[in-house]
Amino acid sequence: MLGSGIETRRIEPDWIIQVLENPVSIIEDADVIIYYGPVIGRNTLLKVMIRRDDDRIIETAHFDTAATRRYRRGTL
Repeated sequence: MLGSGIETRRIEPDWIIQVLENPVSIIEDADVIIYYGPVIGRNTLLKVMIRRDDDRIIETAHFDTAATRRYRRGTL
C-alpha cells in the first residue's frame, strides 16, 4: 500500500523496489524502518519509510538531498 505523498511526488514503484533490494543505509526506529538507496538515473538518494508493524505499508518515499550529502560524507 502506497502513502498518498508517493503519487504526488511521482515516485515510481520500481524505484521503491530498487531501494528496498539495494539499500545503502537502513535505519530502524520504534515505528518504522527507513531505507535509503540510489535510483538509476537520479543523483539523490531515495528515502523509503516502511511501517514496522505492517511492512506492506509504505509511509512515505521521497528524494532526500540531506541524506545524500550525509552519505557522501560517510555519515549516513
